[in-house]
Amino acid sequence: MTFFFVLAAPEPNLLSTFVEYDRKKMRRKRIYIAASYLMCHLFLLTTASSQWCAYEWLANKTSEVEQNKLEVKLQSFDNQLIAEERKIYTIPVVVHIVFENERENISDAQILSQIDVLNTDFRKLNFNVQAAPIEFRSLAADVGIEFCLANIDPQGKPTKGITRTPTDILNIGSNFGAGNRRRIYYSSLGGIEAWSADKYLNIWVCSLGDGTLGYSVGTLAAIEEDGVVVDYQAFGTTGVAKKPYNLGRTTTHEVGHYFNLKHTWGDRTNCTGDDLVADTPPQTAPYFGCPSYPQSSCGVSNMFMNYMDYSDDACRSLFSEGQKKRMLGTLLLMRNSLLTSDKCHKCNNNSKICAYPNPANNFLYFNIAEQQIFDIEFFDVTGKKVENYRLAPPETGRNISIANIPSGTYIIKIRTSTGENFIEKILLLR
Repeated sequence: MTFFFVLAAPEPNLLSTFVEYDRKKMRRKRIYIAASYLMCHLFLLTTASSQWCAYEWLANKTSEVEQNKLEVKLQSFDNQLIAEERKIYTIPVVVHIVFENERENISDAQILSQIDVLNTDFRKLNFNVQAAPIEFRSLAADVGIEFCLANIDPQGKPTKGITRTPTDILNIGSNFGAGNRRRIYYSSLGGIEAWSADKYLNIWVCSLGDGTLGYSVGTLAAIEEDGVVVDYQAFGTTGVAKKPYNLGRTTTHEVGHYFNLKHTWGDRTNCTGDDLVADTPPQTAPYFGCPSYPQSSCGVSNMFMNYMDYSDDACRSLFSEGQKKRMLGTLLLMRNSLLTSDKCHKCNNNSKICAYPNPANNFLYFNIAEQQIFDIEFFDVTGKKVENYRLAPPETGRNISIANIPSGTYIIKIRTSTGENFIEKILLLR
């Protein structure tokens, strides 16, 4: 195997990984490494704030031929996607908290806030989508994917969809152990094993160190390392989440990689990169901070507000329609076992309507067996009505914002336009 180095050589255990390094400590440089299977690009960047997303192309585990076959499948899947675009898919999620100290052992509320963000971002329900420039706003997509914390573990037992593992490894998310394996994925190395990757989206939350925010493993990865890893200070919107990455968009970005999205600049400079999505304009490099609009390169305006760019959380607001097709293609072709997973029951078998998740954070989602108008009333433990809503869903699966309701236990009464009544108890955590 031959490697070519320009300017500086990275640590040996990063040779097969596409990495963006800490931008606080290094000046903007480009390092190119040519491997026998795949060209890996390492970006040394510096700006006022740091972000590191390592999108692992796994050149040491998969051949270029296999990856090309994957691309052919994705690019030729448009006809089937036409029939799939109005469906809503729910993905069971397990969040693995691996902590070296109690600050890293983030709260359930912080975890729930991140699930809220994934659901709003992937369903185009985020409050800032209308802030996107007019020329890109029409491209913003409702991907049709929702996320639910698993309530059944791999052994068939009830679970909150959260595991908590103490470790004595500092910055375990960026640490390698025996066999050049990332420690976070293996209990023998101080981390925790994935739950069955064909049934769950595994998300590890831990300290990565040195300004690192997250990384993802692609669909051709070893099953033990399938999922995403996010720094505990860039996860969710509350608790110890730290500005400017405190709105949950790091996880949205990494889950985009999980569904085979590339960065908007195509991971190459000088307009030579290609993210393999037709409606995202070419650009020379990532954007950082909150750029003013417009910003241009490669002769076109750039979509720096795309979730797959590097602008601050507050300035990212959309996936494009082309990215939606690529993600749905990945889900239906390569991650289709998630669609038959029974690890995230949102309703019992006899309910036409139910609310989830429970506990909830800022949003409550409703699974609806029939399309009709329904009213929702919230009552506190004293029986006092504290809030009411009316929804007229155009499809099965709608949500309401409950951010204005204080933490606590509530009884919700759901009444349909046909006169049926449903009652559920919900716990709200902040």
